Amino acid sequence: MINFIRLIKSGEGFTTALAMSVRKSLNTDVVSALLTSKEKDLPLSIPQIESHYLAGGNIKELVNACVKMQDMQIEYNVNELMALDLGYRNIGSLVNGFSIARSKYPYLTFKEYTKRYFLGEDVIDKSLSDSFIPWKETKSWLVRVNHGQLTLDEIQKLKIQEMNNDIEMYDPITDKWISIEDL
Repeated sequence: MINFIRLIKSGEGFTTALAMSVRKSLNTDVVSALLTSKEKDLPLSIPQIESHYLAGGNIKELVNACVKMQDMQIEYNVNELMALDLGYRNIGSLVNGFSIARSKYPYLTFKEYTKRYFLGEDVIDKSLSDSFIPWKETKSWLVRVNHGQLTLDEIQKLKIQEMNNDIEMYDPITDKWISIEDL
């Protein structure tokens, strides 16, 4: 009953609260997640939070991970975070480890971090023990190619030479270096 009242006081409609009650998803964790999501302006909707809870996901860790990613000003896909939470049950630790590694290596992407996690590397412990090194740092050399110097065909030839992880192009429009792998 308390969660029902909390949800209605937050501005959600009576119908929404009643429907959640019928679906047995109106509990303290879900309501707290909804209120935090609304307060922090997270891109989480009621159906997303509710379905994640009903699927067995950890709502608290998901919301905390979203807040942490937002605080770090990292773009993220909520559905990917939900899938990580459902599949690996470690989203809070993963995002905290990423935050620690990112503070040392500002160009580190969440994509690289999670990819290494999926490959079985213990990136979380490495981040906590300050022994995490991004792939870019482990390369023996790095070639940067100016965007205006090569055509797309020439870039494709470079890809064939299996140098795609070692070449970046400068994009003057976005003022960023872009990996050829991302093209």
